[in-house]
Amino acid sequence: NLFFVGDLYASFIFLHDALAHVQTPVSEFPFTGAVDSAVLAESIVAYRINVLAGLPAQMLKFAAWLERQSRILEGVETLLYGGESLFAAQLQTLQRVFPNARIASIGYASVDAGLIGVSTRDCSLGEHRMLERHSVLEIIDEVSGAVIEECNRNGRLV
Repeated sequence: NLFFVGDLYASFIFLHDALAHVQTPVSEFPFTGAVDSAVLAESIVAYRINVLAGLPAQMLKFAAWLERQSRILEGVETLLYGGESLFAAQLQTLQRVFPNARIASIGYASVDAGLIGVSTRDCSLGEHRMLERHSVLEIIDEVSGAVIEECNRNGRLV
């Protein structure tokens, strides 16, 4: 868990709570986003950590450190990100130091609404699925006030 905790950040606690509800047994290493890169790299190898979850900015900072050290972490199988988007050049950076990692969003949530959507293996990068009966989400056109129901809609309703 490389998310942040404290200073009004909820992501670390949100992920910690979510892990308590998964069916597959999980060992959580609560490093937070403030962990020293050398400590994190050594811990990943020593404890065979195969999943990292955190903000893209922090994972990219760690990836840059790994590149400067000429290190590749082949044992990391999954990178789960949240809170920010990832772009093509950033994905390439992560793939250079985590060549065997599947990269996916950990979910879409907000402090006010909680979990809004999950990323499943069939989702495209940045795409999420809403859980049935979990929440109701309406996207409202800010000009017309109409509920937007179509996919891939460009432009505004008139």
